[in-house]
Amino acid sequence: MRPAPVTAPGDLVFASPAGACWHRSGPHAGYGVTSWTRSFAEIGLGLRPCRRCSGTDSRLTTVVHVNHPGGFDLYCGRASRFAKNPAARVSSPWHNPFRIGACPASAASARAIVIALHADFMESDDPAAVKLRARLHELRGKRLACWCAPVDAVLTWEDPIVCHCQTLARLADTLVAS
Repeated sequence: MRPAPVTAPGDLVFASPAGACWHRSGPHAGYGVTSWTRSFAEIGLGLRPCRRCSGTDSRLTTVVHVNHPGGFDLYCGRASRFAKNPAARVSSPWHNPFRIGACPASAASARAIVIALHADFMESDDPAAVKLRARLHELRGKRLACWCAPVDAVLTWEDPIVCHCQTLARLADTLVAS
């Protein structure tokens, strides 16, 4: 059943029969995941359900660039002496241990390879991965930062994968919830 459109100030676009609202952008964009997310994404409206307004859940874990104008909650990359933000000058335990430079592929495919390796590592029985999975609750609902996310974007794990932090976000939102 398609929700009825509503006319309201701001970026509110639809209200569902159950009372959940849908936003294109703004402070409530990207909250929650329901079956409606897939159907709206498939038809190209780019809308996300707002579980905060409906009171059904907290926000999704998101991923931003280290220099995102909105800031971040937790840095998840390697140490960089060139970082403007002091948090990014220290290596995070959440960094991707697989380096693009060590991969013998082109830059675009190397990124995909190291992200896939990181996802496999995080879901493996490796003792380091087990320790990290035990700490996933620390990431839930936070804004994670890394160098490979686009500077002006706020990503979730449902978006096309461009960063290992999206794997961390997926694990934090799905494994911790279950």
